[in-house]
Amino acid sequence: MNSVAKHLQHEILTLNKTELFLNSKVLKIVPNEICWRVMMNDSSIIEGKYLVLTCPVPQSLAIIEEVISEQEKEELSKVEYQSTIALLLAFPNTNSSIIPRPGGIRITCQKSPIYWIASQKCKDLITDGDGLVIHMKENWSNEHYGMSDEWIIENIKEALKSNLEKIGITIPNECIHSLKRWRYATPKTTATESFLSFYDGTLFLAGDAFNASKVEGAFLSGLDAANTIINKLHIG
Repeated sequence: MNSVAKHLQHEILTLNKTELFLNSKVLKIVPNEICWRVMMNDSSIIEGKYLVLTCPVPQSLAIIEEVISEQEKEELSKVEYQSTIALLLAFPNTNSSIIPRPGGIRITCQKSPIYWIASQKCKDLITDGDGLVIHMKENWSNEHYGMSDEWIIENIKEALKSNLEKIGITIPNECIHSLKRWRYATPKTTATESFLSFYDGTLFLAGDAFNASKVEGAFLSGLDAANTIINKLHIG
């Protein structure tokens, strides 16, 4: 996953010489006769003939709701997501992998709040020390999404220790933690189309809510939308 993102970044910045805006928020979009105007939170405006949104559907809907019909809003509102809470634990003083290769453990015990544990070292994402990524189950994530960081981190650590001790793995006490919350982590329902288009085929919605809620589905969704735009440009 990380290597794919880095490859795309290289393609965009180095080969295509495309300007990339990071940590920027879209406030609204406004169509006119010749292009779309995208209003940013830093007061800048980006213009383009075609506009593609690949963020989670509820976030896209909040941006485009003023330019689509009520029926289209209703259809998009049917796409639902599950939330996920994840904790990254870094162990800088650990030389070997805490979890043996291949470096992933799926927790099958129904009483455990943990869904998946993965080793960063086994995935070759870090060279010094080791790191564990712990993904919590959907029900637990939804129920405790609004709790404080301190409470969530402590409870995940306790659950992690309990699960790993059962299989003979002890985690070091010294660690650095980083908590992540994803409100729209995985689509529960997906559209049957690979993408949706609005406003005479100039506004596109794509991503993991189309085709299939996996990385491959998201990639193919964006690719189909891009090819459609390329065909329009060639015809035009």
